[in-house]
Amino acid sequence: MGRPPLNEEEQEARQQLAYLLRLVLSGRCSYLEAAPRVVHLRSRVGGVGDFDDDFRAFVGIISETDHLPTRATRYLWAEHAIQALEPEIAKLEAWAAGLARGSCEALLTRFAETGA
Repeated sequence: MGRPPLNEEEQEARQQLAYLLRLVLSGRCSYLEAAPRVVHLRSRVGGVGDFDDDFRAFVGIISETDHLPTRATRYLWAEHAIQALEPEIAKLEAWAAGLARGSCEALLTRFAETGA
């Protein structure tokens, strides 16, 4: 017996996730910025276990980068501190892309327009 049909909230969350993943894959949103939003949407898309490998890649990104300022919080940081972190941010963004690009593509395949 399969899972029940998606409710409206799950459908909306899947659309939001697919949109975000497309932004990431196109380079218009960074993996570091997207990771918290992807993980937040995990609990809303329905039918996803706690240890889903594709979502775990984004959990790993958060774990390794939660000490960095986000675009939304940079205004709280001293400019010299942000400038000092730029090399680390660039390095971690490249690492995150290598870690999660496949997961990003897999999630997009799973949740884009399929209603699955």
